[in-house]
Amino acid sequence: MYRFLAGLFTGLAITHLGFALFTDMNSVRIFGRIWSAGAVWTEFVVYAALALLFAYLGWRTKASEATRTT
Repeated sequence: MYRFLAGLFTGLAITHLGFALFTDMNSVRIFGRIWSAGAVWTEFVVYAALALLFAYLGWRTKASEATRTT
């Protein structure tokens, strides 16, 4: 489940990164609101942090499995 969420938030972060880099933010109007560049960059940072958190939780090795080899 964590791996799925990591991929989901990675996709959202990449989408927002592209949106922030390649869109004129003064003309973006969604749901009747004009969005600033800071809002999109903030969303990118939040989604990227969540992706890293879920990736860590999904792909970490458990200490008990890593130490027991006998």
